[in-house]
Amino acid sequence: MAFERWEKVGQTINNRVTIWKQGQINVSPGAVNLYGLDKAKTASLFFDPERRLIGLKFHDTLDEPHTVALSWRDKGGFGLGVKKFLDYYGIDYQQTRRYALHHNTEEDLFVIDLNAPEKDKEPEQEQNSSDINDADEQKTEIDNSESNSDSENEESSAPGDKAADFSAVEAYTGF
Repeated sequence: MAFERWEKVGQTINNRVTIWKQGQINVSPGAVNLYGLDKAKTASLFFDPERRLIGLKFHDTLDEPHTVALSWRDKGGFGLGVKKFLDYYGIDYQQTRRYALHHNTEEDLFVIDLNAPEKDKEPEQEQNSSDINDADEQKTEIDNSESNSDSENEESSAPGDKAADFSAVEAYTGF
């Protein structure tokens, strides 16, 4: 077997997402690096209520209907304003929690298993003060983009038509 040169010096490759108590999903810079998500601009959201799985499908265009715009952070990684999504499906976000992000290549979905959070941490331990300031700025940007994308998509989306919107997640067979 030949040696392979490591060229990702200085990059993190942890595959974590955080669901913040502000109603945001934040994808770590490590997950962006690991999965090559650096060109993503929007995301479609899916939910499997029986297995409590969130599915994310990232798009490199702003033209995809029924998507949420990504808010990129200076340090890499990005956030999605998903408060309405979390509320609609009764997903608890009263406490900030971290989860592993898995890529289901068969469905091309990135999956968050709500049944398997990482050990809960106090918010002070989880974020340093600059991250908290970044989060406040990001929350404002995300809230604004969520309002815009929701008003654009309200006419053509039917909240009761879960079967059509989530068929890809229902076909999900495992990590």
